[in-house]
Amino acid sequence: MAMKAQTYPSPPFSTRGLGPCELSCSYSTYYGHYHLWVFWSICGNDEVQCVKPHLVATANGALIKNKIVYFLRLLLDPLLPRFLVQFWGLVKIGNKMYLTTCDQPFALKYFGNLEVKQLCEYRKHCLDYLIPVDDDDEISVDQVQLGPPGRVFCSGLPEYTFDVRHYTRREYPQRDCAVDRVKGYWALPIYHPTQHLPSGVLEIVSTNEFCLRPNGIQAKLRV
Repeated sequence: MAMKAQTYPSPPFSTRGLGPCELSCSYSTYYGHYHLWVFWSICGNDEVQCVKPHLVATANGALIKNKIVYFLRLLLDPLLPRFLVQFWGLVKIGNKMYLTTCDQPFALKYFGNLEVKQLCEYRKHCLDYLIPVDDDDEISVDQVQLGPPGRVFCSGLPEYTFDVRHYTRREYPQRDCAVDRVKGYWALPIYHPTQHLPSGVLEIVSTNEFCLRPNGIQAKLRV
């Protein structure tokens, strides 16, 4: 397997707006054709001081972020090209719990610049969403409107479609942005090793119709 990985100071495309603050990244290439960039925020850690405001993550949020970054670096082989993978993690605002992908790790795998542009636009659009996941009456009335990450978190079951056009806007709040940029969609619950409830959701979108190899991903998740 002709694969090499190293840390780069910056990717060959703009990362402006892909996170709330400065991003670290790593780069891998497979036979010189597939390019994988993994990004994570350097802010919000105890050792890094940042003047920008941050949402308050759950108690084990930093540990989960580190594990997700490690997992994303393993995605070069099981997933075919042209995808964005982003983690939706838990944050607390007041007494309420929400899922957000802002300030969470994500990865881009691509061939060309057009794919990067489309996937980055989708990523930026998602940063504005906070998905409520508290088990209260207001949410339980209609979980359809939570969107795929919210439904997957609450049910603990994965969700996918070959083409995001199969969703309605009510089922998938990001649909209007997604249909012009991505096609295949998959959301997977991420569980803490010692807990029965999900600790977040891994969202995978591709500029192709659904082109994932599920067995490879499931094997990685079991590691």
